[in-house]
Amino acid sequence: MCAEVAHTVLLTTKCSAQCKHCPFSSPDLEKLFLAPQTIQEIMHQTAAKLTVLSGGEPFEHPQITEILTEMAKQPHPFRIATGGFVDLSPWIEKLLTLSLASGALDGVSMGTDVLSSRVDHSQWVQIWKENIRLLSKFQIPYSLTLTLGGNLDFIWLNLWKWTDSFDSMPEFIYLRYSRGDLLEDWIHKLQNTFGEIPIVPDEFSS
Repeated sequence: MCAEVAHTVLLTTKCSAQCKHCPFSSPDLEKLFLAPQTIQEIMHQTAAKLTVLSGGEPFEHPQITEILTEMAKQPHPFRIATGGFVDLSPWIEKLLTLSLASGALDGVSMGTDVLSSRVDHSQWVQIWKENIRLLSKFQIPYSLTLTLGGNLDFIWLNLWKWTDSFDSMPEFIYLRYSRGDLLEDWIHKLQNTFGEIPIVPDEFSS
């Protein structure tokens, strides 16, 4: 999420999705994990009103349960940005508690890169769909993150079809794009599918 809105904390450089366009897929990249104590220090030092826990893949951090527990004690809310390919069922009750009981969790940002046809992610797609179903079922706020550029070739037909089975729609769609992308075309496609859901465009340097 753009810096004007939130402060992003990189929990880990590890990600098993192996998306070819992503720097975290490099086999030479050292797999690093931010210590929970360091995360707490960052949270207390930032002036931002919202923190986004990102990666890599946050749910591949070996101490993610401890980190989520500690986040309930922090001075401002947070979102967690996941690629959506890790089964969220072991953490769904924790996420629900953080969202409803304490209000610490602002929502879950679901990436969509594993829906790309550039790499065969068929083993992840069903998990992604089930995660959306779980978030909807337990009424945990979620958004979708779409990154244009890099010729991702999303399988849009499938994404459109799945919206019929969502128990709840995303709060908003975060649309990252680089100059030259067909932004208006993508916004038109998204509005045709998701209706009046807010779309938040954010330009990045390609």
